Amino acid sequence: SARVSSGPWLSLSFLSLVQSNAMIRYLGRVFNLYGSTNEESALVDMYIDGIEDFRAEYLKYIYQQWEKVDDWKATGIDKHCSVFESFLAANTDGEHKFLLGSSLTIADLDLFEMLDINLTLKPDCLDAYPLLKAFHASIASRPKIAAYIASGRRPERINGNSKGQ
Repeated sequence: SARVSSGPWLSLSFLSLVQSNAMIRYLGRVFNLYGSTNEESALVDMYIDGIEDFRAEYLKYIYQQWEKVDDWKATGIDKHCSVFESFLAANTDGEHKFLLGSSLTIADLDLFEMLDINLTLKPDCLDAYPLLKAFHASIASRPKIAAYIASGRRPERINGNSKGQ
């Protein structure tokens, strides 16, 4: 299959995909991380779309308005974190700590990555959000994710440039 994008590309012997969210959703289905019902899958889609809004606004500051990045740090991160804090509050009970409650989904992994990027930019950005802070720590401590973080394979430049470091 011809590659139609210069961005991320997933190439399997039977399928080639471009577009990060298409890859995330495909892998979520393959590894049973997409919810167990149609309703849960719809919620996962909603969370991923909200995370994409978070990411799009972040990227605007990183690549187009770096001179205004302090605005992002002052109010933009909080705007999005407050939304996801409320989602976690609605779906956690102390024992269950994911966006869908007890089940890890691709939305949780996507949110972890977005929070992790913003922690690089503003290390205290989760201090006002105890559920998000615990959520991030919980995902980071999962054995395979912790091993990846410690491995040295993780890119040093999260945006492909020095901005946001």
